[in-house]
Amino acid sequence: MGKLAITGGSPLRTQPFPAWPMSTREEAAALDDVLTRTKWGGQPFPGKHSIAFAKKFAEVHTAKYAQCVNTGTVAIQAALKAIPWLINSDVAAGGPLMDLGVYCVNTTRWLVDEDPIEVDARSWRRDPTTFRDVEQGIAFTLRFPSGLVAQATSSYGAVLSSHLFIQGTKGWLSLAPAFTFDEERKLTGKIAGKWIQRKFAVVDEFVPELDAFAGAIQRGAPIEPSGDQGHRDVIILNMAYESAKKATPVLIRYN
Repeated sequence: MGKLAITGGSPLRTQPFPAWPMSTREEAAALDDVLTRTKWGGQPFPGKHSIAFAKKFAEVHTAKYAQCVNTGTVAIQAALKAIPWLINSDVAAGGPLMDLGVYCVNTTRWLVDEDPIEVDARSWRRDPTTFRDVEQGIAFTLRFPSGLVAQATSSYGAVLSSHLFIQGTKGWLSLAPAFTFDEERKLTGKIAGKWIQRKFAVVDEFVPELDAFAGAIQRGAPIEPSGDQGHRDVIILNMAYESAKKATPVLIRYN
């Protein structure tokens, strides 16, 4: 393999990328047509623009069909029924614990700079037909050497949301949404009798990640976080599955 452009090799593309987003008068007219109608979202009877968009979207992705939906929640619900791999343990390696619960585990470990020593988990299936291969939801408790206790829940059976709540001896903090990157985040709390309120604007979190990754390649420096941290997360998740299966707390073995 030749030398990467980022390390001094010849780039494949020599011209700058075109400006984005691009728009045309036709697009503006179509948008105005939608805004002045009373049929937004195209449901339950698709409007002409919804039909045209779905057809073109399917063509671009070489798919037989495409369906417009009115919210991200509906899109997730549709995906769960239309994309079997998401609920196939052989392909996805698990259910919502692997998909969503890992954020709870990784965030807690990063905040307290500790690894849990015990996990107590319980899983459930309200819809055994759809979730015959993976859990529909799971709740778990992590115990740390310092005495800290973390409780978390992840589910495919509820509206997508995320929050982080920290209760301490001097006060509490709440962050919501906690893990999404496309919504404004709000931090509230009360510490030592003083109220705290702060908002975090939406930022492109992938840019600094790509910059850090590229910089590490250029300098020959290690990547952070390392694969070891991800490996530890997976160990904890697997122990949570073992706990749920046995319906009893289990010690976490890292070796």
